[in-house]
Amino acid sequence: MHGERPVVPGSRTTHDRNVCLRHRLWIGDGITNADEQVDVSRLPDALQAQRHHRNLIARHGRRWVRSAYPDARKIYFTWLQSTADLFDLLDTASRLLATGTGKPPPRT
Repeated sequence: MHGERPVVPGSRTTHDRNVCLRHRLWIGDGITNADEQVDVSRLPDALQAQRHHRNLIARHGRRWVRSAYPDARKIYFTWLQSTADLFDLLDTASRLLATGTGKPPPRT
């Protein structure tokens, strides 16, 4: 979002501010100061998810999306824990960030 405020130390982001699309930085959960922001420009799915979230707000309203957000997170993390290997996820994420393509490189 153009003109989005940077994260201020000690502030909290809201459900609709996880990724700064203008700067392509993660500003959501876990970020307490600007030095901790992570470049997500190599993760197009994260950028697309933020755009989709904004579209849901435009279509259904902030109140509806905000009320659904905690349940959606709970469902996602429950699914993730039951279907994915954490170390494989971390390996994939590091490979995605290392290649710069946003696509996982073939396993060697």
